[in-house]
Amino acid sequence: SFIYAANLDVDFVEFDVRRTRDNVLVTIHDEFVDRTTNGHGRVVDMSYSEIRRLDAGAWFSPIYAGTRIPLLSEALDVLSGYNKKLILDLKDRVDLDLITSLVSKYGLCGRIYLASSLVSVLCDAKNYNFPLMYISGRLNIRNLKQAVKIGVDIIAPISRRISSKAVDRFKSNNMLVNVGPIDSYDDLVRYLGLGVDIVTTNMPDIIARIRRMIL
Repeated sequence: SFIYAANLDVDFVEFDVRRTRDNVLVTIHDEFVDRTTNGHGRVVDMSYSEIRRLDAGAWFSPIYAGTRIPLLSEALDVLSGYNKKLILDLKDRVDLDLITSLVSKYGLCGRIYLASSLVSVLCDAKNYNFPLMYISGRLNIRNLKQAVKIGVDIIAPISRRISSKAVDRFKSNNMLVNVGPIDSYDDLVRYLGLGVDIVTTNMPDIIARIRRMIL
């Protein structure tokens, strides 16, 4: 999936990062492994050796049977060969020194954004040289104050109930606005019309084609 996304006409590739019980960093969206593997339990409660034994592909299609949950290092290694910016959505408080080391190892300096919905994670990340994205609930004054306090570069509201006034308020504070998931033509046109800078999508191939048509 990383290679597929990286070959599309997109600017960013976003993926989630979680830590195992023994503090190994892996790329998986869900807090629990149940939905996308043949295992059970929370990622943070499992050791890396337990995680590595799980089949993370068969649920999607038999042709992907045997696919394993990737290490963060494996994802960065693969994506380092593509000219894309990468957004790492940190789902837990993780070892930021290790992330910094991996970014340097794979030559990704200047291409990595750290994102989180957890204020504590973003406050930790302030001490590192990465642009930050705050995944907030809504584009309201409370979250604006929080974003300014942290010093984020991108605001990404979970709620899609936004106005051009709210978008302008955040942009006037030197933040880009990222909205998603945007998976249809009508939604893309609507949110671009509101002035958003970035859209997140589950259908990057379709949205990339639409973007080329309307921009």
